Amino acid sequence: MPQKPYLPAHTILLVEDQVRMAQELAILFQTWGAASVAIAPSITEALTACATPPPPTLVLIDHLLSNEYGCVVALWLGFRPALRQQMRVILYTNVELASVKENLFAVVHTMATPTSTTARLLANLSPTEQERAIAMLTAARHSRQACDALFHTLYDACFSKRMALHALRDALAVLT
Repeated sequence: MPQKPYLPAHTILLVEDQVRMAQELAILFQTWGAASVAIAPSITEALTACATPPPPTLVLIDHLLSNEYGCVVALWLGFRPALRQQMRVILYTNVELASVKENLFAVVHTMATPTSTTARLLANLSPTEQERAIAMLTAARHSRQACDALFHTLYDACFSKRMALHALRDALAVLT
C-alpha cells in the first residue's frame, strides 16, 4: 500500500543560498508529496516569491544566508498578517536557538536606522501594515523579552539542520 504523502498539495518556498542543499531538500519535499518547491537563494527573491500570488503555503527559511539573516523574511511576513495567515513559516539552522534570537535582536536594532533592509521591508506596505511594523520593531528594540516574544510570533516551528530526516518529516507532517 502506498504511503500517505507528508506534504500533500503544499507549495513550498525554500529560502536557502547553498545550491546543493536547496536541490536536495527540493527533491526530498517532492518525494514527500509537495505540489511544488521553489528555491529563493536571497532575501530579495524570497520577498518577491511571497508577494507573488498565489503565495506559498509553506516557507522554510535558512537562518544564515550569504551576508543576511533569514529572519528578515519572517519579519516581512509578520508585518503582513493577511498574507502570513495563508502559510506556515519554519526556520532551520545549524546554530543554537539563543544565537538565532541574538541575531534577530541585532536585526531589529539595525532597523532603527534607515538602511536598504529597512526600506525593503517597509516598501509596499499599506498604512496599517506600516503602523504594525513600526510597533513590532519599536517593542522588540526596547527589551530582549519583547524580542523573544516577537521571535515566537514569526515562526510556526524551528529545527536544526542536524535533525534526522525522519524527524524533519514527522515535524512537517504535524504542522501541515
